[in-house]
Amino acid sequence: MEANGSIVELDMLIYRKVCAFLADRREKGLPVLQTSVNRSRLHIHNPETADIIHSVAQAYEIPSDLLEFELTETILLDEFSGAKQLIDRLRAYGYRVSIDDFGSGYSSLGQLQRLRADVLKLDRSFVCAGLQGPREQIVIENLVNMASELGMEVVCEGVETQVQVKVLQDIGCHIA
Repeated sequence: MEANGSIVELDMLIYRKVCAFLADRREKGLPVLQTSVNRSRLHIHNPETADIIHSVAQAYEIPSDLLEFELTETILLDEFSGAKQLIDRLRAYGYRVSIDDFGSGYSSLGQLQRLRADVLKLDRSFVCAGLQGPREQIVIENLVNMASELGMEVVCEGVETQVQVKVLQDIGCHIA
């Protein structure tokens, strides 16, 4: 779908459904949780993407704090300037932005200092490998500390055992 461009339409369809769902729950007085929505790399090529996203949320009267937008690490590698522009514009509207699957590719730590993302989601493969020995734990601990000091919330994906939970808690990562 990315190859033929139809992913943009699918992403927007899903996003509208998310907004409609949240609006319906709010109208009925039901609990509403912040919802994350993935964005394809193709959205980065449209400088109006943040405005379009915001106008849909406004149409459904969804407050910006109820939506988070995820960009994968690979988008940052291939399309850094466009990703940075989109992140900055979404955050200016009050939305949270996360970098998903961090550590699955060849990300640069320099990207973290230049991006103003709110959440860093460490990829499950990185987490699983990173908790196998003391050297690996040092890398994850420093990533968690660095992201936290940059004002980012850290989420470790793929946590499946109590041992992993304990190690992550000990190094300061409390969301898995």
